[in-house]
Amino acid sequence: MVSKYFKIFIGVLIAVFCIMIVNDELRPPEKKVSVTIELGVQDSVNSALAIIAKQRGLFAKHGLRANFKVFESDESSLKALIDNEVQVAFSSTIPFVIESFEHDDLRLLAGTGFTDKAHVVLVKKADERSMPSDLEGQIVGTVNDSAVSIFLRIFIKIHNIPNVKVEYYDEDELVAKFEKGEVDAIAIRAEKYEEMARETEQDLDVFTPDFFRLYGILASKKESVTQKKEALQRFVKALVEAEKFIYRNPVRSKKVIFEYFGVGRKESIAKEWESYRYIISLGESLLLALESAQRLYKEEAKEEKSVRFLPLIDTEILRKEKPYGVTIRQ
Repeated sequence: MVSKYFKIFIGVLIAVFCIMIVNDELRPPEKKVSVTIELGVQDSVNSALAIIAKQRGLFAKHGLRANFKVFESDESSLKALIDNEVQVAFSSTIPFVIESFEHDDLRLLAGTGFTDKAHVVLVKKADERSMPSDLEGQIVGTVNDSAVSIFLRIFIKIHNIPNVKVEYYDEDELVAKFEKGEVDAIAIRAEKYEEMARETEQDLDVFTPDFFRLYGILASKKESVTQKKEALQRFVKALVEAEKFIYRNPVRSKKVIFEYFGVGRKESIAKEWESYRYIISLGESLLLALESAQRLYKEEAKEEKSVRFLPLIDTEILRKEKPYGVTIRQ
């Protein structure tokens, strides 16, 4: 009896072994890492799709090595693309609009998602809670030629605040001016505010309106789209797979992001993560966001020139990897 069962057991083992050999022979060989992409990312969850793709090995799966160059903001990431420091950049609609006035070789490959909580207005806490109307006649600082400066313009209009004097600085100088009391309030990126909150003991009132939707984008340049189209298609394919992973595995995705940024930033990253929606697409809403941002920027900068965005949007790459994600009519 023992001999009979032993023979059956051996037979099963041999069968399993044969199946493994056949499967191994039929399995397509893994693509070797043959193409390197220099990628500009933000030091925030705005670039979570790229982080997930890298940490989960999705770039390597498609024969890519993605070298991250990390920047503080959407603007600096896009400027690195313009300066040829990177070949692809995660950025957002407003920097793309501003830079497209001078750089018609920029190309928008995809929208990457959106958030309604990208920017805040900070004032030092008084005896009573501050209101937006308290900014009347005050000096408000912000960053010039940036998404946050457009946000501040809308904030002032919506709350109908008269006689606001807006001053422009680079971000670090802006924070220093605010801490010294040289400006009464500042409009700033939410990520920078979280950094300030960790490092300062000042009591602040924070206005976090949700009327301003900031769209993330994936940008490249005409030369890269022409010369590295096949690599960019593989790159976008990896991002589409990362998008699916996020929505199918939200808990595991959050864990990957927390591990990437570290325990010290867990609280602030958690807030950003909850406010961001990741969608790889090229839709009419993205085009409307570009046109709306252009209108606001032209008002602020007294710019006469206009940019046509459709020629700057490359739909071919995303259409191949996610055809249902492309709804822009060209």
